[in-house]
Amino acid sequence: MACGVETENERGLCQSCWVDTHFATGQVCDSCGVPVPEGEQDVIHCDSCLSFPPAWDQGRCSVLYVGAGRKLALLLKHSDRLDLVPEMIKWMYASCASLLDENTVIIPVPLHRFRLLRRRFNQAAVLAQKLGNLSGDIVHVDALRRIKPTKTQKNMCRDERFKNLDQSMILNPRFKDRLKGKSVLLVDDVMTTGATLSACAEICRAAGAKKVNVVTFARVARPE
Repeated sequence: MACGVETENERGLCQSCWVDTHFATGQVCDSCGVPVPEGEQDVIHCDSCLSFPPAWDQGRCSVLYVGAGRKLALLLKHSDRLDLVPEMIKWMYASCASLLDENTVIIPVPLHRFRLLRRRFNQAAVLAQKLGNLSGDIVHVDALRRIKPTKTQKNMCRDERFKNLDQSMILNPRFKDRLKGKSVLLVDDVMTTGATLSACAEICRAAGAKKVNVVTFARVARPE
């Protein structure tokens, strides 16, 4: 999957890439999913989430954004490798299954239409749809809209990312009353500072969601 070497391994990765994939397993931060040192408490938060509490309730990720995990995320985003999605979704579902309930609706982070034209598809929407197929939960692909063509956030610091996203997204008017009392699961491919997901979470809360959780394929972080 990640390096191009053919493998019949049911995990989808050759042995080398499997070793190079940093899965978010064991005890993890309850807000973002990054692995944290084992402790006596059932709920633990990483230093980043303690310093900057996110706008959502709980969060999970499948892998850290390093090694083969980073390669997979980049291949999906920039090389149209949709064939990677089925295996990625298995990992994401395993990570977030505990966050799902009978009132869960799945919502992807939106792309602005200009960027969507360049990329041809929204990778977050693809992941959300496939996750919904696997979990059986309703997916609202167009519940959120990005109305401002923001600058790429690749080299921005945390404060710059939050400022860049200010008033860039809105709730689709058709969903004005459809999130009330629901548990929302926001889906994205990669979480860096959490600025984008925080903006989405605030919109969902304002629309009446009783709970907002997030899941991403990868998290930009280091094990603590």
